Amino acid sequence: MDSHDTDDLPIVRQRERLIQAVKANSFLVVTGETGSGKTTQLPQYLYQSGFCRRGKIGITQPRRVAAITVAQRVSQEVGCDLGRQVGYQVRFDDCTSQDTVIKYMTDGCLLREILADSDLKQYSVVILDEVHERSLNTRQLLQSQGGSSSRSKPLKLVVMSATLETDKLSAFLGDCPVFAIPGRTFSVAERFCNFIGPKDMDSSVYVK
Repeated sequence: MDSHDTDDLPIVRQRERLIQAVKANSFLVVTGETGSGKTTQLPQYLYQSGFCRRGKIGITQPRRVAAITVAQRVSQEVGCDLGRQVGYQVRFDDCTSQDTVIKYMTDGCLLREILADSDLKQYSVVILDEVHERSLNTRQLLQSQGGSSSRSKPLKLVVMSATLETDKLSAFLGDCPVFAIPGRTFSVAERFCNFIGPKDMDSSVYVK
C-alpha cells in the first residue's frame, strides 16, 4: 500500500484502537467527518489484521458511482488490479473474483445477498457506510443485521457515518460502543484592518 497520500488522514492515528474495537465488539458505530479516511482505510486495516482469514470484508455505499470509485482508489492503494483482492459489485456489473477479499457494493446488492444467505456466511465483517443518508436499503440492512443484539453468529457489523445521532443507533445495536475519529485541526491567524468602510449593498461584506 502506498501511504504517501494517506499518512495525514485523521484515521491513521486511530488505527490500532479502531482495530481492537472491531475485534472486541460484534457491533460498532464509527463516526468521522468527510475526508477522515474511514471509507478507504478501515477495510484495509482489517484486511492487514487478518480479518479476511474466515471471510470477506463487505462495504456498502448508497450509490453505485461511490462503490466503483472507492474500490478503484483502494485497489490502487493496495497495489492490485481492480477485481482481484479489491473489487466492487453494483447492479449489472460484478467486478469481483475468487481472490476478492475487500468488496465494495451498493446496499441493494447486499440486500439481495441476504435473500440467499441471511447470515452472510461469506463475510467476516460488514461495514454499512454513509448511514446518515438514511436510504431505504440501508435502513432495511440495519433492521436485518442489527435487530438482534444478542446474536451468536461471528459476523462483525460496523456502521459508519459522517454525521449521525449516535446515541439512538448505539441503543438500537444493544448499546454498542461509539468510536469517534477526531477531525483535522488547522491553525488560525487573526488579522485586523484599521478601517471598515460602508457596507456593500450587493454583498454581505464590508469594503474599504
